[in-house]
Amino acid sequence: MMKKYEEALSDFEKILEYLNSKQNDLYVQCIGYRGAINFKLRSFKQSRSDLEDAINLNQKESYWHCQLGALLYEQGDYNTSLKELNYAISLFQASKDKSQPQKNKFQRILMSETYHYRGLLYKAIDKFQLANTDFEKSKELNLDHEIPNFIIA
Repeated sequence: MMKKYEEALSDFEKILEYLNSKQNDLYVQCIGYRGAINFKLRSFKQSRSDLEDAINLNQKESYWHCQLGALLYEQGDYNTSLKELNYAISLFQASKDKSQPQKNKFQRILMSETYHYRGLLYKAIDKFQLANTDFEKSKELNLDHEIPNFIIA
């Protein structure tokens, strides 16, 4: 899996070299997804920089807030992480689009990831009932997602 992430990073770098405008939507998408991939590779400093840049360029992209919230959770900044994850969920809920089923399915998968990370955060701060609720919501949104064993409250 790591090799695939590294190949994707290489592809994003090539696209970013080609693009020269931060106002270009593709540029913003590449920066944000590069940040998400760096998070998966545990390159937290680069990930945070990319995600914050992407958010500054497009504050309404829920996935960047999800990934930044997850990164902050990993770094132990639970308060800021919770704010980012809650904001991501509010953006997801505000942007539900039933007219495009494929986009809707993709959004559900991304939202599932957000609930999953918020569940991990709640578990870390001993809010087990909230954690279980978020894990259940994550599973409900994406049945193919690998969810850890549910915690017992």
